[in-house]
Amino acid sequence: MKRLGWKSGKAAGLGILILAVFIAALAAFLVAPYLQQYLKPQALQQMPTAPQQPSQPQQPAQAPAGFIFGQIQDIDTAAALDSAKVDVIDPASNKLLETITADSNGKFTSVNVYEPGKSLLLHIYSTGYYDKEFTIKVPSTYTLVSNSYYYPLGVFQLKKRVAADSISFKIQDPTGTTLASADGDTAQSSGFGSYSASSTSFNLMFLISVTGTTSQPVAFGEPVPYVTPQLQKEQLRPVLWLAFNSTAINLEKLRSAGFERMENSPNNVLVVYKVLSPIETNKINTAQTMTIQIPVDTSSISSGTKVAMLAWIADLQRPADAAIGVKISSLTAYGPYSGYGVTSPLGQGYTAPSSSTFANTDGWLRIVITCS
Repeated sequence: MKRLGWKSGKAAGLGILILAVFIAALAAFLVAPYLQQYLKPQALQQMPTAPQQPSQPQQPAQAPAGFIFGQIQDIDTAAALDSAKVDVIDPASNKLLETITADSNGKFTSVNVYEPGKSLLLHIYSTGYYDKEFTIKVPSTYTLVSNSYYYPLGVFQLKKRVAADSISFKIQDPTGTTLASADGDTAQSSGFGSYSASSTSFNLMFLISVTGTTSQPVAFGEPVPYVTPQLQKEQLRPVLWLAFNSTAINLEKLRSAGFERMENSPNNVLVVYKVLSPIETNKINTAQTMTIQIPVDTSSISSGTKVAMLAWIADLQRPADAAIGVKISSLTAYGPYSGYGVTSPLGQGYTAPSSSTFANTDGWLRIVITCS
């Protein structure tokens, strides 16, 4: 009985062990899918990225700095102006960058290089021609030669000045009779022309006659760019001065014709001046005449009184100086200008008469009026 009990206890213990193993296996079977999911490696979290920007179109590369080139011609004949000069000026600083000399074909090419789009001022002059200034911008179009860039500026044209012996100045009476005459470099011979007025109010005439040819048109009095000794920019113009040795001449009548009183006149002398427009010929009209009316009123002067009138005329004058009786006799280059195409005026600017009686050599032209 005792041995049987031990066996029964042993069998019971073994059953319990088997049952425990079975329960453990079952539990492992049931839990395994969840445990596997739990232990599965997690994917690395990605950092957020900035939204992709649309691609920018590629900008074309700007052409580099290069040489500028062009040609200088006569405006009427298109003839090349051999040895013409080009002052290249920075307009911002008014500084001369270089002076270029044109070749025998009137063509010029810079020594310096300039960026496309750069603004430049070209002062162009040639002997016997009126100077001109041109404001340009270096173009973007170019010619490539041996890896160098050349930017074309085109053609620049100048007007030829009339020769001194191809221009005449005259004073005429109301009927067209010539009382006094001179040309571009020769004043009236000594003495006075004479006019006996038939009324106290009349018009004298000052005539400027310019003669060219069909093959070479010319001009007198073209505006010329000028740099003053104080480095200010101005335009030179033609000016006519008249002086009467009586202040009783009616000033308002003269003003009605565009004359203005000049300051600093000598005692007992009335001096007026007028800035003129240019006069030009062309291939069709080879001779041109400008007539300037001089309205004279002597109603405040006794009949029979003799009044002398002097006249001076010249191109290349500063209007501001003309108003105070200062003339230009020759041009000197200042600042960014290297020279001028015409350096002395045709005719002569105002020169103060020696006295109010007027000498027979005063003025460029001169007459005596016998008042009515």
